Amino acid sequence: MYKTVRSFSDAFCRLLCRAAVLFLCLCADFCTAASLYAAAAQNAQDVQPLQNGYENIVDGVAASYVGKNIPGACVIITEHGTVVFSKCYGYANLDTQQRIRPDTDFFEWGSVTKTLVWVSALQLEEKGLLDLNADIRRYLPENFLRNLRYDAPITMLDLMNHTAGFEEYLIDFRYLNEQPVKPLIDVLSARQPAQVFEPGSVSAYSNWGAALAGFIVERVSGQSFDEYVAKHIFAPLGIQDAELKPQWTAETLKRKINGYSHSKKGFRKEEFMRLRLYPAGSLNGTPNALIKYAAELAKKSGTASLLFSDPATKDKLFCETYRSFGAASGLAHGFWEYTKNNGIFGHEGGTYGFQTQLWVQPERERAILIATNVMESDFCRSLMNELVQNEAQAGKETSANANGSASTNAAGGTDTTNFARFSGEYFPARSVWTHAGKLNGYMQMISIQQNTDGTGIVLKKRSDGKSLTYRPIGNNRFYCEEALPEEQYLAFKTESENVISMTFFLAHDYVPAKGRYSTGFLLSCAAAFALAFVFWLASGIFFAVSGIRARRAIKSAPAIHAGSDRLPKVLCAACGLIADVSIIAGMRNWFAIYTIDSVQMNLIVAINAACALCTVCSCAYLFYKKRFCPAVIFSAACAVQLYAAICLGFFHIV
Repeated sequence: MYKTVRSFSDAFCRLLCRAAVLFLCLCADFCTAASLYAAAAQNAQDVQPLQNGYENIVDGVAASYVGKNIPGACVIITEHGTVVFSKCYGYANLDTQQRIRPDTDFFEWGSVTKTLVWVSALQLEEKGLLDLNADIRRYLPENFLRNLRYDAPITMLDLMNHTAGFEEYLIDFRYLNEQPVKPLIDVLSARQPAQVFEPGSVSAYSNWGAALAGFIVERVSGQSFDEYVAKHIFAPLGIQDAELKPQWTAETLKRKINGYSHSKKGFRKEEFMRLRLYPAGSLNGTPNALIKYAAELAKKSGTASLLFSDPATKDKLFCETYRSFGAASGLAHGFWEYTKNNGIFGHEGGTYGFQTQLWVQPERERAILIATNVMESDFCRSLMNELVQNEAQAGKETSANANGSASTNAAGGTDTTNFARFSGEYFPARSVWTHAGKLNGYMQMISIQQNTDGTGIVLKKRSDGKSLTYRPIGNNRFYCEEALPEEQYLAFKTESENVISMTFFLAHDYVPAKGRYSTGFLLSCAAAFALAFVFWLASGIFFAVSGIRARRAIKSAPAIHAGSDRLPKVLCAACGLIADVSIIAGMRNWFAIYTIDSVQMNLIVAINAACALCTVCSCAYLFYKKRFCPAVIFSAACAVQLYAAICLGFFHIV
């Protein structure tokens, strides 16, 4: 019994020892795992966010979008230079279900790249090498700008504020396939947009203008823009996992995650975007790298900066430099002021497969970075709205500009009986005005009408067909609670009771759509084009059928033939149909590749010109042969087709 008890005791002791050893091992493993987990959280990988209130907000918004509208997202927030929240959602690759790794995966940052141009400009001004208020022609090759319409000089501040007056740039916007990369000076000089507004008069967002500012940085610094950014911005901040080059390296391509577009059919993988105007939107990098840049910009006023010699220069960076009439927010040396809190500055970036936002709040030393791998703004917009809504000024007020309050309704001095003077159609200032790309502007038009009870105005966007009612808040300003945050305020700049421009959202003013830019004119062009196409198609079918019958008739009765006037008729129909088909094919391709290819555009112009000449000659021959009826009909069809093609911009060489 004793031996049994002792053996049991010994066995029990050994079991306890083993259990103790196992427990200690588990504790050691747990501690190791906990330390790795904490490190991962700090580095924004498979993270456990700090319990500071951000997790519930971000998780709540992400739950509404990730897997539905967006495949993947990464959100990082810093305060006082320290990461306080970092978390990724969804997938970098939907096929393999690869998770997003914010320390290694590259996103396309789109127009966030522009902030590097503006920081560079302030650095050069600090060194006395660049005057932001000087005529930019001082820094450009002689006669470099060929399409200037106004005598008023363009300054670097105009480029920062998007008030230089340039039309939208869509020609050869991106490199296609394996097209060789060209120097920035060649890209900018090859295709220059027309100047359609006087500098400083309206704000029309311009990629070309931002790239021109990047070129000025090159001219002043003596370095290519990518080299300048690498040396003067990335290097001081210790940023290695970011690249800004006109030509991507193999390493960048290897590390880029998939970008997607989303529709009712689901997600579709998009090609990477290689911008010709690379200073305007070609930054690639990891979220962890970009948050370093954002955190540096978010340093409190008067704090020493790694990017500037004098702290006052960074403070100046966030001083407002332009605000459209009645706007809820403005621009600060190219940085956007956030609508609901003008003490937050940043920029949005969108490519064909990515959407990003970078925001900094110096008064709180807070930086917010949002990155998604789909071109969809709602997630970023909703998240920012949730993050700052408690800090926004009460109700419906704006901050820095005395825009009035929505609660004042019609008591702000606006004539409530004369809202009809604002009625009409408005064309986006950021649009192509001179060639076929203007079709994109027609799709973005806005209609304004006084509402039925005369207490406000109704805004309707052609892009989505939705209508919103705006109420007056004084001095030609209106407010709509239900609109998107950046579109809640509407204002009309007038001169002698005539509307000059409409402020709708940041850096995107609208102007009254008159003459060639009205809906009536567009419909007349579309109707003319459709009528001509149907006529030429019907004529082609008729001549094809009649030709077959004629050949059969010739075989049975060789003496019977179609007559000498058949050929010019066939040529008219064929030329008209070829011209219309070339236009349709061109537009279809441009919408598919998100850019207008200059070779294709000029080929379409050449085809239209050749077909028109051939049709005119054929009609002249019919008149000569006194075939007046077909000559008049074909001449009229040709005139209708020419009217549509010329008005829509398909006779404009680019």
